[in-house]
Amino acid sequence: MILTTLLLPALLALPPGGGGQSGCGGHSGHGSPHGHSAHGESGPKVKATNTTCPVLGGKVSEKSKTVVVRGHEYRLCCAGCDTALLKDPDKYLAQDGTPKNAKK
Repeated sequence: MILTTLLLPALLALPPGGGGQSGCGGHSGHGSPHGHSAHGESGPKVKATNTTCPVLGGKVSEKSKTVVVRGHEYRLCCAGCDTALLKDPDKYLAQDGTPKNAKK
């Protein structure tokens, strides 16, 4: 009875959700100035101009999925190419950022 009398006011004062971390998988301590983009690379310095996927060589368009690697944005032909390009960019990109499979 004494324990209930002491704990009840404290429990009633907690915010909804129990006062633990909420949202964003427990990232509530991050604050809001930087959002999720702070976890990865920021926007591209060089916009995508490639017409073929640097990974599989498939046709890409302005509506294709893109990924940013070393400040350059690249269009991709399908899901999975982003993972491959991010995992080993040197395999697919020249030193200057040009896709190795680009027509010369």
